[in-house]
Amino acid sequence: MFEAELATGMTGSMRSTVGGPNWGLLVGVVLSLVLVWGVVRLFTTEPVEMVEMPAPVLNGSAGVDNGYPAPAPGGNAAVVEPVTVRLTASQSDSEVVVRDGDGMVVFSGELVLGERKTLRLAPPVRIRAADGGAVEVRVAGRDRGPLGEPGEPARRTFR
Repeated sequence: MFEAELATGMTGSMRSTVGGPNWGLLVGVVLSLVLVWGVVRLFTTEPVEMVEMPAPVLNGSAGVDNGYPAPAPGGNAAVVEPVTVRLTASQSDSEVVVRDGDGMVVFSGELVLGERKTLRLAPPVRIRAADGGAVEVRVAGRDRGPLGEPGEPARRTFR
């Protein structure tokens, strides 16, 4: 058998030396794509909002030292005056959700470029926007600037 291989000379052998498909390279490429996809999903998705059904009833108590002022004598807490909130889509369109002090959704929808929405609600006011840099906020007549960074989801609470 060796003599037959030697008889062919230095140009080639009788046995085929052509390799099959490179499976290691294919597996490496697939794993790299899955890794890149996972990292992109991690940084571009908005956290899922957990909602309890039905919503728990809260009385505002967080224990003895909760940081809130003591209620007025006679058991009646001070009534919170509503504030005016103005939202302006100044840079681009954005989905916006506004909640009042009780956690109720007061406004949920899209603000298109140039649109203004004025709301009157009890603080604390919680505002969430898909594009924080697109929405400018004014609370009780005071300019609070953009809700966040352009192109990034943002949420802020105003007291």
